Amino acid sequence: DLADLTNVDRRRALSAIFKLVTLEANSDLDRHLAVLQFLGQAAFHNSIQPLQEDSRMVVDPLILLELGEMSCGQVARVACDLFSAGGYPSRLVQAGGHVLAEVYYDQGWHYLDADANVISPAMVDGRIPSMVELSQTPGLVDTTGDWWMVSEGDTSMDGPAAGYKSYA
Repeated sequence: DLADLTNVDRRRALSAIFKLVTLEANSDLDRHLAVLQFLGQAAFHNSIQPLQEDSRMVVDPLILLELGEMSCGQVARVACDLFSAGGYPSRLVQAGGHVLAEVYYDQGWHYLDADANVISPAMVDGRIPSMVELSQTPGLVDTTGDWWMVSEGDTSMDGPAAGYKSYA
């Protein structure tokens, strides 16, 4: 029940979620991948964004996690909130008509895109690159095997009207 979240301390709850999700992680990269996996499973990209009763977009990370439906910007915001609660600098990045997050560790920024089943990030020399690096080598995006575009009006990933692999 969403009403049960009214008096919950957001920072504390997000910190606890971050700790639980990254419990077995031994490095910053492992924590990054654990959060990516968690959000990839927790956030279904629906073409209809969750709205509050007054028609404003839902931005509360706990409500979004409870609903399990998020647009790219919402899941990126939740990623930033989780990493921030875990003590990591993070930021939102606009990429064309898409929004994703970047997390700072190991003296650099690393992209995190948990939207639409992107749970295997592009890697460069065993690390996740920044968006700046990806913009310089855009072919890396297609090495993930998880980037999909879905034809308009179809939200399934299987069957005759399945999404097609993005090479954009």
